[in-house]
Amino acid sequence: MDTREYEVSFPDGSSGSYLANIIAENIYSQVDQEGRTFTLLDEIIDHEEDPAIQDGTLPRHTTKGWRFLVAWRDGSTSCAPLREMKNTYPVETADYAVKNKLEDRPAFKWWVPYVLKKRDRYISK
Repeated sequence: MDTREYEVSFPDGSSGSYLANIIAENIYSQVDQEGRTFTLLDEIIDHEEDPAIQDGTLPRHTTKGWRFLVAWRDGSTSCAPLREMKNTYPVETADYAVKNKLEDRPAFKWWVPYVLKKRDRYISK
């Protein structure tokens, strides 16, 4: 039973006084059993393609050269490569690719149709 009180400053500029136990509960609620933090995807904001990756050869099954600007539910944003987005949030990334007419690009063409068909099968059941 820690009764110390701390003045906490938030990113929006506001501040407040909180007991140590409340702060500890908040920190513990943001981690899993092994102490790893996790964030939830809010939306994919934008994308960027590295033109140096496009060498004009036959399309290959690769995700190199693509990055996404992602907004997270905690209010932060970050840049994530396509390989991470495809593995972590496949349906959301495939939907973004379709909405932005990227599904015919070599980096998306080989996996987007498969993910969307699989999603539709799950929904129909």
